[in-house]
Amino acid sequence: MAKLISDDRESPTTVELTGGGFKSATGGTARENERWQLIHIELKTDRVTMASSREEAFTLCRVPLDEPARLVTQLEQLMAAERDVVSFEPQEPSFELNFQRSHHDGIKVEAWIDSGNAQTGFYRWDAAGVRFFTTLDLLRQFVEELRRDFA
Repeated sequence: MAKLISDDRESPTTVELTGGGFKSATGGTARENERWQLIHIELKTDRVTMASSREEAFTLCRVPLDEPARLVTQLEQLMAAERDVVSFEPQEPSFELNFQRSHHDGIKVEAWIDSGNAQTGFYRWDAAGVRFFTTLDLLRQFVEELRRDFA
């Protein structure tokens, strides 16, 4: 599990990404060389928890495009001040992660879960999410966990 924690120690907010099993693409316009990984997402505040259901987990493309590796690379560029913004939405759009440099050591984070497209094939724009600030050190820890858990 990769867990990003806010810099608010009294009332922390978190984004958790947990990798699951793999599945191959089948049917429709799927290509035989596609490979997808199930992912469970949980957004927590001190008052609310939002999560993808275990039965209908979201997916990340692993082949031909390795989406977790792309996210890690972009976050490393953000931490190295090579870019100011990272906006990540997988090919199967069901969630979105946004990161933006805000001040010397701060990162503004937004995480949205939009189950509409994952369940029906149509965007419903019924997303729910969290916003918070984190530090470069906490982001670095998250990136290491992503690298380890989605290797």
